[in-house]
Amino acid sequence: MTGIEKLTGPNYRVWSLRVKRLLQSHGLWDVVEPLPKAPREQAGEEAPVPLSDAPTAAAPPAADFEIRDAKASCLIMELCDPSPLDFIVSIECARE
Repeated sequence: MTGIEKLTGPNYRVWSLRVKRLLQSHGLWDVVEPLPKAPREQAGEEAPVPLSDAPTAAAPPAADFEIRDAKASCLIMELCDPSPLDFIVSIECARE
């Protein structure tokens, strides 16, 4: 599928970098790690929404986020060996 070796524990540093890039390529990284606010946004102006982050017309923003979170969680869980997976089965969202 991705060519990424499953997380075993000792390979965390390389695994996390590769998974980060995978999630970025799917437009899902902001679900795991929110982007810092742009200077315009901090000054009270609205920043434009990147096309990959724009909600679809069919789904409200909260539903869109939940779908994207589920996709990110699925990718992460698929890339874990059973041993590390035991630690994350009770986690509610991809960010955790």
